Amino acid sequence: MGDDPVRADSYGMANLRRILPSLVGWTTRPGEDYADLAELYGEALGQWQRYVGHVLTTVGGVYADLKTADQQGAVYRVVPRERQKEAVAWLAREVFQAPTWLADPEILGRIGAADGGLEAMTGRQAAVLNQLLDARRMGRLAEAELQWAEQAYPLAEFLDDVRAVVWGDLASLAPVDAYRRALERAYLERVETLMTEQPAFNAFQARAPDMTRSDARPLLRAQLVELRRGAEQASQRVRDRVTRAHFADVVERIDAILEGKTPAPATPAPGSGGPPGSF
Repeated sequence: MGDDPVRADSYGMANLRRILPSLVGWTTRPGEDYADLAELYGEALGQWQRYVGHVLTTVGGVYADLKTADQQGAVYRVVPRERQKEAVAWLAREVFQAPTWLADPEILGRIGAADGGLEAMTGRQAAVLNQLLDARRMGRLAEAELQWAEQAYPLAEFLDDVRAVVWGDLASLAPVDAYRRALERAYLERVETLMTEQPAFNAFQARAPDMTRSDARPLLRAQLVELRRGAEQASQRVRDRVTRAHFADVVERIDAILEGKTPAPATPAPGSGGPPGSF
């Protein structure tokens, strides 16, 4: 609704926050199980994902005003830089600051934590981060920077902003909670993929940029170098034991990526399936 996904989906999130606490009362009846509750909770999670998807399209986005040859003006124009930055800030608030309100204990206590617990929540956050740090999206940002220099959102600035919203202020030495630790590891995994793999051909999307010639890899390498410096200092100064171990692990992971020695992923246990939270 309207031409501002950030504003429209802010209203949508506010509505979801209002209805979620009422789902138990709306769906349960004496003598019945919690199947209706599980179904409507799943619909609410799906709606959350749709709102997030709407805002994601703003980053690296282009407006298309379809015209005939006798009409004046360009067909395509870039989404202004400030509107794209607003979208990244919205994602920081609604996704990367873990939406723990979705993990309503009154609901999860009745249907289980499979869809709304820590593992599912961090999987959803990682899926959004992977879509935000998409090679095609970064290619569009780089292209727009050349075509619409004054209005575009520079790729280097975008990567600075994403690092800031994921990692926050490492110098604060505050404990990092389980959601944020998982998100920060997901960031490193995504950057590793972008540094080492060429996106596969996808008939439903535009051609991905050649990552061996793109500016994305040098800029991502610079992000890792900066992150390593902050994480190493934090690992030596932070008091919380788990956070200290996390940052020490971050330093090792970054070293492995920069040196091209990233270890192979662990073999999943039988029946464990694929990664949670993808959409």
